[in-house]
Amino acid sequence: MRDGTGARVSHTEAFVPTPPGHPYTLHSDSTADLLLCVGFDKGGRGTTTAKLVATVAYQARPQSRSKSILMSTMPCIRDDNARLHEMIGPSVLELQRTLTRGVAVDGTLRAVWLIWTGDLAFLSAFVGHAGATARFPCVFCPAVSRPGPLHAELIAKYGTLQRPDAPPADLRTRRQLQEAMEAFRASDNDVLPLPLSPWQHLSTIKCPLMAVYPAEIAVIPLHATLGGTLTLIDLGLEAVYEAKRAAACIEAAASLGRTLLEDIRVRPVPYHGGAMERRECHRTSAKYPLVCGALAPYLAVDKLATLRAGWTDWAAIVGTLNTASDVTLAEIESFTRLARRLMPPLRSAFPWLNVTPKLHAIAHHTPAFCGGLVPWAPLGSKRWKLGTASSISHRRDAPPTPS
Repeated sequence: MRDGTGARVSHTEAFVPTPPGHPYTLHSDSTADLLLCVGFDKGGRGTTTAKLVATVAYQARPQSRSKSILMSTMPCIRDDNARLHEMIGPSVLELQRTLTRGVAVDGTLRAVWLIWTGDLAFLSAFVGHAGATARFPCVFCPAVSRPGPLHAELIAKYGTLQRPDAPPADLRTRRQLQEAMEAFRASDNDVLPLPLSPWQHLSTIKCPLMAVYPAEIAVIPLHATLGGTLTLIDLGLEAVYEAKRAAACIEAAASLGRTLLEDIRVRPVPYHGGAMERRECHRTSAKYPLVCGALAPYLAVDKLATLRAGWTDWAAIVGTLNTASDVTLAEIESFTRLARRLMPPLRSAFPWLNVTPKLHAIAHHTPAFCGGLVPWAPLGSKRWKLGTASSISHRRDAPPTPS
């Protein structure tokens, strides 16, 4: 852990287990702890399976398969909230006990800092959230999906994803998840005799599997990387369509496709919606001038310049987002600056651009925690198929630092 100046926080406090019958509370930064990353992944060819994988982050190459713990594997057609309760409910109970009891490391009892990691679909289902299309689509904060006359009061209180220059006013809290577990233990919100209103449940409409601190969940970097890379690719083609309509857009798409296949040498995969995986996202970001060059004949000079500037910033963001080793305070500050300035000029030049929960999280939730945690390389469960690198999120239930 680091403090506000970037200095490492010394472990000066001993861990004290939570007494029976007392509520669990998060330990302080100065308590000796063990960072346990637990991830869930659904996929595979043929029979779809789900894997629950854990790894300890405080070690060299924690993302390697040999240092991972395969907690369970099971057939899985869907991973919605109800199925998660069936599949991993017992494992969640064991992990909850670990938080209150701690673990022994070299004869010393340490606290456990548990980070749940996965794609946004899993994380939403895990905390009982309605997902990326909900009115409050972010699992980290209750920012509203988009402005509108009916949302003015909510936006004034919580903010909105579509104003990327304004940080969210608040984060979700563990207490809200505890209340959701009590309210939805017997049934989901939509079948309650008196369902909670949207401004009461804030899009948490099912029973969470665990009353975690929502600030301590992290999106697998691969999915965050996909969110930005594919958004910029799509945005270029949308800009061509907006300026020159369908025929020119089809021609530009064919040109860009040839560039991706022949020059950048990436290939689509039969999952992720036919998108890219692994290092191909990194390769595309690193070779973004080729992407911009393929679109140059179809875009106005000012639009192309804005798009190229967005790609430049994104390439630098990807480099830090997927770092598996320690980074300097200067790099953390650079990452924060680039992440928060990425979307505003793009939104100004391309007003139809929708800020997705992934892009919102990169801009306002990853940087807020970047200075507190030495970046680590959690396995998330994607290493079993995709080979991810690092991930970072918030440390505390506290508002993000304003930009």
